[in-house]
Amino acid sequence: MAVIDDFENVNAAWKAYKKLHLEHQSRELYIFHTNNEEIKVIVQPYIGVRRRV
Repeated sequence: MAVIDDFENVNAAWKAYKKLHLEHQSRELYIFHTNNEEIKVIVQPYIGVRRRV
């Protein structure tokens, strides 16, 4: 995990996220607020799209 940048407002962070995601679509990107003392990322397996039975 690496810090890419810091932002004063959430809109600037989302704009940078969208740009990075378009350039590197295979990378996983996250935005975290600096008020969090501990960063937790929970990886859940993809189970697919739910279908009606």
